[in-house]
Amino acid sequence: MPFDPASTLPIFNSSFTSSDLLGIGATNLAMGLSDGLAAYAPTGITVNTIDAGVFGSGAGIGFCIVSPTVFISFFESSLYSEGISGVMATPLAVALGTAFSTIFSNAVVNTLHPTVGVGTGTGFLVAVPSDTYFLAALESSGIAGISSPTMASVVSSALSSSLSTVVTVVAIVGSPSIFPSSGVGVGSLI
Repeated sequence: MPFDPASTLPIFNSSFTSSDLLGIGATNLAMGLSDGLAAYAPTGITVNTIDAGVFGSGAGIGFCIVSPTVFISFFESSLYSEGISGVMATPLAVALGTAFSTIFSNAVVNTLHPTVGVGTGTGFLVAVPSDTYFLAALESSGIAGISSPTMASVVSSALSSSLSTVVTVVAIVGSPSIFPSSGVGVGSLI
């Protein structure tokens, strides 16, 4: 699933609606988060794999294994650490965690493997801080003032922590040989 707003905005909107977060503010938040993720995901998240198979050079494609409860718990603790508490903090954390976990569970992993031609790779995601991406997107979607830097910080810290728990599984296909090999691969999410 691509990280463009046309693909992610309906997921954010449905997640907010299922958590009873309704109105123009929820729509603007969903729009800002989908725009921020579209800007952040292609450059801010890399995939590193540990590979086993036969010697050669190959390309890998795979998927992410995501735990929604981990995403929800990181978003809830991030909201409280930024001072966002109250009756609607938990529904907001559930909505954010559910939306982001759904998006990343549908992401496709695309990798390159210079020392393994045919085999498998198990990997993890490495994410850089995303404050600036989400701050710009939230402000451009109409969420300005004191709440936009706070929400950008919430998303950045929760997303960085959550993405470190995601496991990727990759099937490597390329030029095979008869000699066993192991190595590392690198790639991105598409």
